Amino acid sequence: FTQEEKLTVQKIQQIFGQAADRYSMVLFTHGDHLDGPFEEFLSESPELQELVRRCNGQYHVFNNKLQDKKPQVRELLQKVRTIVQKNGGSHYTNQMFQEAERAVEEEKQRILKEKEEKKRREKEAMEREIQARYQSQVEQMKAEFRAEMERSQREFQAVRERREKEFQAERERSQRERQETLEEMERERDLRQTEANRYREQQEQNLSAQLRSLEEEHERKRQQMRAELETRYEAQARCEAEHRNPFALFGRGLGLIVDGFKAIFGY
Repeated sequence: FTQEEKLTVQKIQQIFGQAADRYSMVLFTHGDHLDGPFEEFLSESPELQELVRRCNGQYHVFNNKLQDKKPQVRELLQKVRTIVQKNGGSHYTNQMFQEAERAVEEEKQRILKEKEEKKRREKEAMEREIQARYQSQVEQMKAEFRAEMERSQREFQAVRERREKEFQAERERSQRERQETLEEMERERDLRQTEANRYREQQEQNLSAQLRSLEEEHERKRQQMRAELETRYEAQARCEAEHRNPFALFGRGLGLIVDGFKAIFGY
């Protein structure tokens, strides 16, 4: 009976309270490890004695090395029936469990309502953080777009100025040669302008696509954040409600024990 086990027992008693003790039994396993009678082992531990006493002296010892475990299981079930009889035939029923579940659900909803303002503030803070990151990314993408457009414009302007100088130089040549050269330069200038416009349009389309993708990702994160927040508050409220209504836990644990016996021993 280690210190950790003592604290565990104390915690169980705190959760279930004295009212549950009369429905409880202490089940000891590995009775085959004892060198002498169990009563002798029990007499050496005041803490165990107190635990058994609080359960109205109701306990059972399992010998794990027995090949045929059904006799000791039948003995355990008989002790359970005796406990039921001592309590006037009452025991933890499905109806009681459902009532406890309803009480837990009501308590959970009360807790959720109580924490609604806190949840709202937390959600708003998280949404502000997500929105701030989104705006920062949008501004960065727009800044990169403007920088690229300025670089492209400077490059286009440099080419245009160079061609203008060449254009001025052509005026000193013969009329015919000058006319042909000027026409060629006009065509080249128009072509470059068209290419510059096409490049800008393509960059604008790319920016729009990136912004749409960023907006979709932003909305997905918002929805995910909201779902995770709701789930976390639901789980916390459920946990608090169960601790405030220990009989719901008691019923659930008893049901698992009974199902375990049925599965293992065929009862």
